[in-house]
Amino acid sequence: MYLDLTHTIEQTMPFYPGTEAPKITQKNTVDIDGFAEVEISFFSHTGTHMDAPAHMVIGGKTLDEYPIGHFFGKAFLLDLRDGIPDLASLTQLKPQLESVDFIILYTGWSDYWGEKQYFEDFPVLPLEHVNWLLNLGIKGFGMDTISIDPVNTTTFDNHHAVFQAGGTITENLTNLSNIGHPVFDIIMLPLKNKNSDGISIRAVAVVEDHQL
Repeated sequence: MYLDLTHTIEQTMPFYPGTEAPKITQKNTVDIDGFAEVEISFFSHTGTHMDAPAHMVIGGKTLDEYPIGHFFGKAFLLDLRDGIPDLASLTQLKPQLESVDFIILYTGWSDYWGEKQYFEDFPVLPLEHVNWLLNLGIKGFGMDTISIDPVNTTTFDNHHAVFQAGGTITENLTNLSNIGHPVFDIIMLPLKNKNSDGISIRAVAVVEDHQL
């Protein structure tokens, strides 16, 4: 079964403070032109999107430079709804974590999508945890929050740790509550635009019926 983990791009959607909402303009219609087409303009980190190192690192790797195989693999759903686990607890999960490509942080914050609360007080992994997970050789992180760092950060420590390791970060996932097993297959395909510091993606979980 396929589960869509992607927020819909629309003009009324939330957006990161300091950027702007998408602009969607009808340019042609079937009744007048015989075909329909719209012009869409949005920031490269709109909605469910993936960050590349070039997002914050001068000369950093762009998404179009990654091989296609980077964008799918095994994922581990790390449940943070009841708090951040200590490193000892993560260590107990090491056998499972060593076999996955992505760590998906499940905070429950997608329930606040469209509300002020979405931008406030969401759980964030400490840098020590991020580095420990990166040392396992994962490809990157995903999360159902607006950022892997606090929204008021000025240093973006977690971003830089992931980028230094050559990984990617996928933000604003949704529908994680419907994944019933901690290990699952995930597909996160970004648009292929040149010199991409990041771009909106279509994220999909692939789960067996018995995992729901």
